[in-house]
Amino acid sequence: MVIFALLGYVNNALASYRDRKREFRLLTEVGAGAAEKRKIVFFENAVIVIVVLLVAAVASLCLLFIVQNMLKYFGAYFRLLF
Repeated sequence: MVIFALLGYVNNALASYRDRKREFRLLTEVGAGAAEKRKIVFFENAVIVIVVLLVAAVASLCLLFIVQNMLKYFGAYFRLLF
């Protein structure tokens, strides 16, 4: 699953780069170098990764809570969460 997530991320990053070629050309024309463009892409991707990790952590806790309550309903009593 991690490999598929990584492939999806790479595919999305490449598609984003392809769609933003005009923006990168304009940045080059106003004097931005390759390092500045790399910083922009790095920080945008870092924000995306952090948000996705936070959403995944919250979703995992919610799913764990649901599973714990389902197991309790069927008589399997053990605590995964408080």
